[in-house]
Amino acid sequence: MTLLNMGASEAALAAGVRAATDITGFGLLGHLRRMLSASRAAAEVYADQVPVLAGAAELAQAGFVSGGTRANMERMNGAVALDERIPPELAMLLHDAQTSGGLLLAAPPVAAPGLREDLRARGLSAAVVGKVVDGRPRPHQRYLTMPRSRNTRTASAVPVASAAFLPIAWAC
Repeated sequence: MTLLNMGASEAALAAGVRAATDITGFGLLGHLRRMLSASRAAAEVYADQVPVLAGAAELAQAGFVSGGTRANMERMNGAVALDERIPPELAMLLHDAQTSGGLLLAAPPVAAPGLREDLRARGLSAAVVGKVVDGRPRPHQRYLTMPRSRNTRTASAVPVASAAFLPIAWAC
């Protein structure tokens, strides 16, 4: 995280975001899995669209990876299907344990482009990094796919998949 999340949260509320979480210790994929479990949904993440800090991929490639990130990768093994074309350092960063990361937002499809532009107008890095899908997504050449969770617990929050194919935005 390079900035506070106040501007991003204001833009998210204005756009009608259905669900959001800040990316912390469980990494992007761990937090996404929690959102999906609560909604009994799946997601396709466009791995090549996830913003990463300058130099992060090179550090991961050189082996500078926290124990928390390694634990996240182990924990998510079997819950995430990684396309073999995703570079190992990017796969590692998708599991990266943060102390304070960006926001992961699930917005209605029609609101996603406007939300991205609003975030950028506020000087925030923003990208549409995936979509929520019903059930088990099909592998695609540039997707990291995450199958539906086997966890049957439901959360009291508004379901992520309350509208079909919600774009997932990343703001930091």
